[in-house]
Amino acid sequence: MKRRMYWKMVTSFVCILCFSIITGIFMHSYTYRMLEKEISMSNASSLKQLNLQFDAKIKNANIFFSRIDLDPNIAKFIQQDSTAQIDAATIYKTHKILKTMPSPDASDLFIYYINSDRIVSSTNTALNMKKYYNVYYASNNFSYRSFSDCFNNLNISSIKSFGDTYDIAVFHALPFNNLKSPSAIAVYKLDKSAVIEMLNSARYCEDAMIVILNREGEVVAITDSNYDFSILEQIDETSSYYKQTIDGREYIFQTVNSDYSGCSFISIVPTSIFWAKLHTLRTYSIFVTFIYILVGLIISFLLSRHNYAPISNLIKDINKKSKNTLTSAPSNDIEYIRNIIYTSISKQEQHMKIRQEELLLQALQGIYPKDKDLFEEFEAVGLQLLSDRFIVIIFHVDSWDYAVVPKDYQYNQTLLLEPIIRNCLDNLCAEKHKAFVTYNTLDLCTCISVLNLSNQYPENTLDICRSLQNKLQKEMNITCTVAFSAEHSGWNGLEMASKEAEAALEYRTIFGTGSILSYRELEDGSRFRYNFDSRGSAKHLVYMSIIDGEPSPVQVIQQIKEDSCSGGIHSLEEYRCYFYDMNNLLHQVTDEIGLGKELLDKLSLCETLQELDAQLVEILNELHELYMVHIWERENYEREKELCDEIMAFIKQNYSDPNLSVGNIGGHFNLTSAYLSRRFKEFTGITIFDFLTNTRIEKAKELLIFTDDTLEQISKEVGFNSSATLIRVFKKVEGITPGVYRQIYKTASNNP
Repeated sequence: MKRRMYWKMVTSFVCILCFSIITGIFMHSYTYRMLEKEISMSNASSLKQLNLQFDAKIKNANIFFSRIDLDPNIAKFIQQDSTAQIDAATIYKTHKILKTMPSPDASDLFIYYINSDRIVSSTNTALNMKKYYNVYYASNNFSYRSFSDCFNNLNISSIKSFGDTYDIAVFHALPFNNLKSPSAIAVYKLDKSAVIEMLNSARYCEDAMIVILNREGEVVAITDSNYDFSILEQIDETSSYYKQTIDGREYIFQTVNSDYSGCSFISIVPTSIFWAKLHTLRTYSIFVTFIYILVGLIISFLLSRHNYAPISNLIKDINKKSKNTLTSAPSNDIEYIRNIIYTSISKQEQHMKIRQEELLLQALQGIYPKDKDLFEEFEAVGLQLLSDRFIVIIFHVDSWDYAVVPKDYQYNQTLLLEPIIRNCLDNLCAEKHKAFVTYNTLDLCTCISVLNLSNQYPENTLDICRSLQNKLQKEMNITCTVAFSAEHSGWNGLEMASKEAEAALEYRTIFGTGSILSYRELEDGSRFRYNFDSRGSAKHLVYMSIIDGEPSPVQVIQQIKEDSCSGGIHSLEEYRCYFYDMNNLLHQVTDEIGLGKELLDKLSLCETLQELDAQLVEILNELHELYMVHIWERENYEREKELCDEIMAFIKQNYSDPNLSVGNIGGHFNLTSAYLSRRFKEFTGITIFDFLTNTRIEKAKELLIFTDDTLEQISKEVGFNSSATLIRVFKKVEGITPGVYRQIYKTASNNP
């Protein structure tokens, strides 16, 4: 065994040297990978931050576009521009509206009226597109053709380069409901200095390059104006990280895509910057590796021989004095020593602790043989009794601070609570009494203590429980309920004391968490006095609180408890009746009003009377809010239905008027056409224009079937300006022309 252990020690030192050599060989490449990973992670973080900053600016632009689109005056000006060129007053009003919409992220906000070829800005002079470009945006890198192309082929919130490499603008067609054929275009130009600062902050180093591409893959912004086009041709927007060699130089490409703006943010970093950081580290690692090898070879054998000597002497002493035998041969000397210590010491202590816990649990459950001597049985497992008088104390953990309690104990409180309570009880009892602590195998939140009373000192269980409870709360932030029995003697007394403590703990439901419950006091004061005739008045109070909001839920619960138990709830039977009545009452009420029945599931989670009352107050508040929302929705439905019925009746009376339009209908009801159309569509599912069209087509179908009027006559009767309009609309709605429809119907009538 000696030679084996010795050579293992020598081998371990040699392995350390070999490991150092291997580490030196691979240190350079590993460091390179770590630096690459570090730079990549830092770069990715910068890109994500750039993405968030850029998206925030685009969100500000979209807010500006929404305000423009919802502004009734702008909508009116756009409508005027679609029919005739806008005048100077309209331009001035547009300018004033834009000035009321400042944005810290924008350097220029303007609207381009397409029909009038007029750009109206919040800060600049209103000019036509050509002059506006020449005055404010003309440059060598940005031609007028490029300027005008920015206003073509727009998507929702189109992002484009608008001049220099740092000039970015967001375009949006107006109005929103006609993006394919816009009448105007709103432009939100980002502040150039802010864009420069944002892009430069995302660069890892001076040699790195940041590129922003829009949805179409066009370059919107780039940090290097003299960039190489061959590098940009290698960009793959679908890959988040990849390497590419271009003209003999290797680059790392990293991409972050924005789901909000649709843009791609690309970082391009040359890999040569990694090697520059490795030069000093490579020289140092080679030097240290050679020194380590030379010194290590010299001391390896010396340390092995020196360290093994005390181990060898210890094994000889153990072999002479130990009486334990091992079941299997150890693989080395250290394992041999560990097995001897574990077998000789730990086994006996663990066995004794298990016997102590078994004795206490069996005695508390009343299954231990009662014909045996009490003192001898306890002494046999290492427990010394002061007397045959006992009090059982149960500690139930109500709550604790998870930041204070280690993670290993958060799902089994007993593992932490048992040693803490044992130490505290030993300190509190001192030499007056003894405390034996065990745990309830069926409840991981409960710890049981058997207090063995001394004949020389009076019983002070209440003071002990109060001191222990305060100590747990102060030092560990643990809130617990403590229940203890009356004093009993002998084997039967242990069983009786255990049952009394368990019965007292049930009163935690009434007195709440953190209580100290004495079985003797609870037994003396408990009697049943519940008034079952109060259920009718309780239901009336609940209805008033839900429907009228008065009396308040707190007052309702207090009044119901006063009517049910005038002196308060003091027994478990009274609590169970109160819980059943309130649960049944709320189920009846929610069934009758048809609201909030799912809220009642929370009642089953209440463990104490205080929690039940708080939950009842919360449920009544929520039911009142649900009821008020229900009433508001019903009244709102009636108002909407009445308005839509009036609109339909008005259309059916005036559909033959060819000048009848959504605007005329809105004027009749003193409401704007847009607002009236939105309310009508939200309620009926179709627009006012579609309903008017359907009404005219249905009337035209009647005239086609039951009269021989010409299409020209029918078109005038149903409100169309000409028969051509009737034919076009009829075919769009029915899929066939009016003539074919009349012919099909007459053919069907002649051949029944």
